[in-house]
Amino acid sequence: MIKMAKMAVTKQVNPYYTPHITEISSGGQHSNWPSSGISHGSYIFVGQGEGCLSSDGKPLKSEGFYTCSALIIKNTKSLESALFHLDNYRFNYKQTSVVEILVMNFLASLDLDSAEKDSLADLVSAATHYWNKRKFTGGKYNLAEREAFKSRMAELNNDGTIRACFILGDSSNRNIGYIVRKEFLDDLDIGVEKEIFISTGDSHWGTVYRPHDSTVLINLREQKKVLSYSF
Repeated sequence: MIKMAKMAVTKQVNPYYTPHITEISSGGQHSNWPSSGISHGSYIFVGQGEGCLSSDGKPLKSEGFYTCSALIIKNTKSLESALFHLDNYRFNYKQTSVVEILVMNFLASLDLDSAEKDSLADLVSAATHYWNKRKFTGGKYNLAEREAFKSRMAELNNDGTIRACFILGDSSNRNIGYIVRKEFLDDLDIGVEKEIFISTGDSHWGTVYRPHDSTVLINLREQKKVLSYSF
């Protein structure tokens, strides 16, 4: 019998998933975050279907993702950032209000006359509420106003000061990025700089966003590891 030489097998990395920067192993399913420097009380917790704003660089944390996905919106010229736990196809009312605050703070930092700021404030409220297909209020803005506002926001945010990042696992809704862009982000000229796809398998996962170094941490409890990504 002729013995065949064994050939070395190179493990292939699935190009569908986003390469991570670092990986931290953990011995238990319920204590991964401390090994990543995230201790109790050091973060703002974001519940399912919620969105929260960090204005001073405090980390934002959310758990219980499976079919859900996460969205981060940040101001690159400040530490102000928001994390959203999207458990449906669209933003809900409370989540859109958080985006309104973030965009209003961005506009307040610009050198614009008071009349334009007041006008833009009304239109930001419209874009984050009235124009959403869920019809949160009965207010109406005509197409001309809407298109003029989108053009002005594109001018004001032409350097991408306000930008977004989606985080999705294996069971997340793959269409949510397109839906949220078309119904919401495009009207505010908030570009999606990055989409992070994670190999989560058939399990839940959690995430932390650290504004001070723009790092995304993903807690894969069943795999007993925490992955880091840049945004």
